[in-house]
Amino acid sequence: MVEKFSLITAVICKIKMNWAKFLFGVLKKMVSAGSKQAKGFAIQISMLLETFPSVDLGESSEFPESKVLTKKTVLRFVSINDRDGAEEVIGGAKKKAVSKKRPAADVGAAVPKKRDLSAALADFQAALSEQMFAFQSEISSRMHKIEKSVCDSLRDQAEIFRNLSQRARQEVRTIDHVHTIRFNEFRKNVLTQNASIFQGLADVRQVVEAVNAKVDIMASRVIVIQKDAEATKEALSHQLLEFQSSAQENHNVIHAQLSELVDYIHRGSADKKGESGSRGLQKPANTQKEGSAVTPSFEQRVQMAQRGIVQTVLDADANRDAAERDRERRRNEAKSLKRRRKD
Repeated sequence: MVEKFSLITAVICKIKMNWAKFLFGVLKKMVSAGSKQAKGFAIQISMLLETFPSVDLGESSEFPESKVLTKKTVLRFVSINDRDGAEEVIGGAKKKAVSKKRPAADVGAAVPKKRDLSAALADFQAALSEQMFAFQSEISSRMHKIEKSVCDSLRDQAEIFRNLSQRARQEVRTIDHVHTIRFNEFRKNVLTQNASIFQGLADVRQVVEAVNAKVDIMASRVIVIQKDAEATKEALSHQLLEFQSSAQENHNVIHAQLSELVDYIHRGSADKKGESGSRGLQKPANTQKEGSAVTPSFEQRVQMAQRGIVQTVLDADANRDAAERDRERRRNEAKSLKRRRKD
């Protein structure tokens, strides 16, 4: 590379330059880690390489090991380049000092040399500008092609993505429609089941209410029956007490009548004994008539007592029959009341 740059210098502008130092400085800037220039060079190189997608590099040649920089030789190479640059600067300064000591004729001769140098620099700048313009036009054309290809590829990708998004959207809509239909069917089934369950609960509630109503009716009837039974029991107890009191009264009456009958029998027997002892004595007829009219005879008294006893017994039987009929009537009424409550 250094030899090629020296040849360019000799052909174009005839300017001597330490191209090795220049290239080394550029490479040093390119490989300096963390510097902005290194990043800029890397971006420019990557962009430049992207513009040549189908560059044929040709056959590779092995780089000589003597020109490869290592840790041992890099410092020596840097010091040599720095020394050469310093020597060139010192040589130029010495030449300028000598030119000052030259006579006026030499100074006049040096003026055209400066003009030649400025013309060479102008030519070099013109050549560089032409080359830069050519490179820029070529780069711009290639960039235009790359941009067009990139735009086409992006357009194709956008179309592909649009188709994919449309398909995905259509699939999502289809899936949503299917899920909506399934959800509606599930909801309909659930509502139907809930309606049947609620209907069953309503029927059960009606049955329970009917049973509760019947239970309430039965409870009220049982309460009424209990009240009637208590009333019947109380009435029967009153009737029993009345019957007992009436029977006791009848018993007392019968006992009194029997005691009177016994006393009468005893008095009659005593009277018979007295009559048998006093048969010899005769009373007048009017006396007997008066006595018989005032005091009844023994047979009359016996008949009267018998009639009283019979009447008492008949009354007791009648009372007992009446009480029995009354009990039978109350029993029949209770049975009919129970039968009506059951109905």
